[in-house]
Amino acid sequence: MSDEACPQVHIAARSILKRRYGALFAGVTRILYEEDPMFLASGGAPRDEYEIEAGTIIPRLREAQSQGDAERIIEEEFERWFSTRIDAGAAAARIWRLWEGEAPPLPA
Repeated sequence: MSDEACPQVHIAARSILKRRYGALFAGVTRILYEEDPMFLASGGAPRDEYEIEAGTIIPRLREAQSQGDAERIIEEEFERWFSTRIDAGAAAARIWRLWEGEAPPLPA
C-alpha cells in the first residue's frame, strides 16, 4: 500500500513532527500559507491548509545543502501532492533561512 493510500500514516508522522519541531513546523506551514503556491489561502482555506506538505518537506530538508536543493524538494513535494509543477523560489528562500536558523537535527 502506498503512503498516499494510508492517510493515518501521514497524520501520525505529522503529529510527531509537530511535537518535536513545533516552531519549525509552524514556520514552514506559515510560509507555505503566505506564499500560497496552490492559491488555497487566497480562496479562504484555513491557516493549517499546508500542514500536509510541511510534514513531507521538513524530513527531506536534511538532504538539502543549499536553497536550490530546498526549492527542488518543495517543488517535488507539491508535484507529488497536487500533480502539478510550481515555482517554489520565494517559499524556498524563506524556508531555507528558517531551516538554517532553527533546524534541529532530524532522526535518520
